[in-house]
Order: sequence, then C-alpha cells, then structure tokens
Amino acid sequence: MDFLESLFKPHNLIFTLPLLLMLFNLLLQIFGLGFESLLGLGSVAAPGCLGAFFSFFHAGSVSSALIVQLLLGLYGLSGPLLNYFVFRELGVFEDWMHFAVTLPLALLVSGLGTKVALALVSSWFPASRTVACEDLVGAEADVVSGRVDRRFGRARVATASGETQVVACRLAEGEKPVEKGETVALVSFDAEANVFDCRRADRTS
Repeated sequence: MDFLESLFKPHNLIFTLPLLLMLFNLLLQIFGLGFESLLGLGSVAAPGCLGAFFSFFHAGSVSSALIVQLLLGLYGLSGPLLNYFVFRELGVFEDWMHFAVTLPLALLVSGLGTKVALALVSSWFPASRTVACEDLVGAEADVVSGRVDRRFGRARVATASGETQVVACRLAEGEKPVEKGETVALVSFDAEANVFDCRRADRTS
C-alpha cells in the first residue's frame, strides 16, 4: 500500500502521469480508439524525424503505437520503483532529489527495455511480411484495428500460399473510415511510408 501511495507523491508524478496515459489508451482501445486512430501512428518506417526515432528500435512492421505503449509503461513503472525500492530503502537521497537522479535512469530503462522487448517479440513472432508487399496489391483485407481512415489502420490479408499477415493501410482523402471487421481493397503500396493505400471493398456483386 505504501508503494501505491508513493505513486501520487510530487516527486513521482512525472512518472505516474505517463503510466496513467498508457492505461487510458488501453481503455480507449476497447472502443476502437487509442494512439493509432487518434494520432495516426503508423509503422515504424514512417518518414520524418518521428519515423527515424521509431526505427531505432528495429521493430520491423510493429506498430509505432505499441512502441509508445511500451515506452510509457516502462518509464512510468521504473521511476517509482527506483524511488521506492532503491533510493528510499538506502536513504541516499531526500524525496525532492529523487527526480533529478531517477529521471535519466527511467529514460534509460524505458528505451533499452522497449528495444529488448521488441527484439524478443520479433524472435518469437517473426515479421509478418511473408511475401513482397507489391504482390499484395489488389487483394482484399479484413480491418483488425479500431478502424482504417486517411491517417492509419491495420488489416489482415491472406497471401497466395494461404498464410495471413497484418499490414498498415490508409484510405484516400475524403473517404469515410472503414470500421473493424469490414473489408478494404489494397490499391497500391507506398514503399517510403511502408503503408498500403486502400479503399472500401466493393461487395455488391
């Protein structure tokens, strides 16, 4: 109980708030929202500085939303744990000094922990790209994220060999979002952004 109470002490709030944000995102995902749909986070190969940051983790086609979740969770937990079980027990620092010492350590644990966790996931579950993405153009895929919109989404597509893989996809500007469980057609592949352009599948026939 003392540890839980310590989470909301002033010197721990900089860690607790990101942890609460991660838990809030998990709750949003129940309703098909979350970082992916709200912020348009796509694959780690997205162009720009943000994509370069995500590429540090060498996560292949892992969603950058998962990376954000891991970073927030590990950062939010490691800070209070260090403060409570290490510095508090040793009596090395006063509470107000914990922030300056724990912050860089928590950032280090968060970054390295996320990198190791994603490496383990990649070794246990090999990258889902079993065929060249260009070969999937023209195929239909079932939406598995909360939805697919003009910014981002994820869909599961069957390959010619009968295997399935999850791909990043987005709709054209002005098209209505496609909800989870519905079907999209993969129209083209943007190799730079590592994402498929798609449209709602025509099932009128």
